[in-house]
Amino acid sequence: MKKQFITVFDESVNDVDKICVSGGKIGIQIEVLSTSLLKITNAKVAKITV
Repeated sequence: MKKQFITVFDESVNDVDKICVSGGKIGIQIEVLSTSLLKITNAKVAKITV
């Protein structure tokens, strides 16, 4: 990324193995391991849903 934004995932991310994210073009989806996505984005995990 050009600029490192703060990224926060709900704690439910720990309950799933894989997450689908945008591939950057219309119609492109990428499936990644949730642990890898957290590591790559340097994301924080928090309780953000009720």
